[in-house]
Amino acid sequence: MSLCAACTAITSCSRTNDTVLAARQQAWLDLILSTHNSSDEKDVRLLDSINRLVPPADRHERVLYQLAQAWLTAAQTNRGVNDSLIVPIVDYLERHGTPAEQTEALLLHARSLEWRGEMEQAQQVYSQALQAALESGDPRMEMRCRQLLTSFYLQRTHLKDEGAQTASRFLQLAEACRDTAALALAHMYMGRLYFVAIHEDTLYNRPEEGVEHFRQATRLAALTKDQYLEMQSKYELAVLYMTLQQPFEALPLLKETKDYLSSQTPDSKQPILITLIQTYLQLDQPDSAQVYIDEAMTLPDRNNLRYNIYDLLFQYYRAKQQYARSVWAADSMRYYQPLALRQQLSRQVAEIKEKYDNEQLANERNRIRMERDRSVIIGLSLAVALLGIIILLTVAYRRRLRRIREQLRQDAIRLHDNEETLHQNSQSIALLQAQLADEHQESQAQQDELQAAIDALQQQNKTLDAENQRLQSSLDHYRDKYDTEEQRILRQQAERLRQLEAHEQALVEELIRRDSLVQLLRRQPKFLGEGEWKKLALLTDSIYNRFTVRLKERFPQLTDVDLQYCILIKLRFTVSQIAILMAVSPSSVSQQKSRLKKRLQQSEGFGLSPGEMLDSWLWRF
Repeated sequence: MSLCAACTAITSCSRTNDTVLAARQQAWLDLILSTHNSSDEKDVRLLDSINRLVPPADRHERVLYQLAQAWLTAAQTNRGVNDSLIVPIVDYLERHGTPAEQTEALLLHARSLEWRGEMEQAQQVYSQALQAALESGDPRMEMRCRQLLTSFYLQRTHLKDEGAQTASRFLQLAEACRDTAALALAHMYMGRLYFVAIHEDTLYNRPEEGVEHFRQATRLAALTKDQYLEMQSKYELAVLYMTLQQPFEALPLLKETKDYLSSQTPDSKQPILITLIQTYLQLDQPDSAQVYIDEAMTLPDRNNLRYNIYDLLFQYYRAKQQYARSVWAADSMRYYQPLALRQQLSRQVAEIKEKYDNEQLANERNRIRMERDRSVIIGLSLAVALLGIIILLTVAYRRRLRRIREQLRQDAIRLHDNEETLHQNSQSIALLQAQLADEHQESQAQQDELQAAIDALQQQNKTLDAENQRLQSSLDHYRDKYDTEEQRILRQQAERLRQLEAHEQALVEELIRRDSLVQLLRRQPKFLGEGEWKKLALLTDSIYNRFTVRLKERFPQLTDVDLQYCILIKLRFTVSQIAILMAVSPSSVSQQKSRLKKRLQQSEGFGLSPGEMLDSWLWRF
């Protein structure tokens, strides 16, 4: 029944008795059924006029009017209805409505959930609607539920078994109700089952049944003058032909349906063009395929359109062993490809490039073999071979020369670093020996620790001296043969840098020695006040590049007392002097240094060389 006929049935019924009221409710249900596929603005105005001319008799009719209005809105917008509108309707009709009315409300709720992407809830509500339709005893209602359920299942391949069962039942109901339009749609749904069939399915071995279903759908749609359903069935039959590798049967169907379907549903133009391109490539007609490729390239890039086009070209050129073109298509695919396929495509590109390189290498070898057979080029070949040997020897000599020069540069840098370390170790040994002489009142363990540190530094100096002799011997050996202006400049710069560093160290020691407060504290040590501590911290930071600030940033757990000990050690005060400046005994100073060393060792990134003391580490920090 059309929407206009349903509205006429409502206006023709009065409110005088229960029989007429029941007829009005049935007319409202027919009205709801007629709104499912309505998309005309006149239908909206017609429904509004019915509401004004024949207002609903009671709350039940008002709810049915709201349901009809919601179905009409959903059919025109292809969007779901908000739960705030549909849920109260479902709740009311579950309590007071007939099973048929409940079915219509539940179907609209399920469709809304499906449009919003809430698939699990939509499947549950569809099941409830089917149960209500079965309770109504109306085969039309069950057929309506089976139709929407089949569409729902066919869009989800993991539910293909449920889709097959529901589609089969939908077909039986359409035949029983003698509904030609529904029967055409049921045959199209049955044909779609062969798209999702896999090798393990029984359907896979009977593709001719799918072809027959689509042909039946096309014939029945033509009888009902439903041109859209007829063209859609022909297009899907063409897709099935392509799946069966029958492009000759698919091509005329695609040409027939392309313009009509593209005008009715613009979103369908993209898959139709992709199918046409695939068809012409299977027919080995790339020039004809290029016409549709150019047309597809003018469309917006939705659903990876350009990637799919280059994928088809890639498969075609690879099958034709046209490796240069297949590499071009693969590079184009990589530009448009989704992220998830990037790694897989890279492997395929690598394989194609390898095949292409192997083919090129084989062709080159064949060319050389043919030329080698010609006696006139024997002399030229020998000359080329000799020249190649000379080039190889020259390249090898230059590489060896570069390695030797690089080794000389590294040896010179290493020699400079060793000399710098020897200089620092000598200063450290002198300071440690002064502390050892000053700490005559300390325990034997403290004296042993100082002596062990001195011995470790002296042993390291011996090792560095031996390494320096070896490095110097190596430098002297190669200097006369491979010395260059660059190497001489590097040595001069290294020597100048060493002199500058020694001069800088001497200036630092002189600055500390000439400081009035340091001179006074070395001659007459005394307990330091807050102002004197600030002066010593300022002196240390200015000479040693923000010493206390860097120390506090690297070891935030240090206390103010710890920082005071670090300042005194950095300024080379002896243990006896530190004891007086801190107003403690020399043994307490040694104990505090031991605790400070353990506290620093607990921090990440702090490490002492074997035998190294805290004093040496702070002097280098």
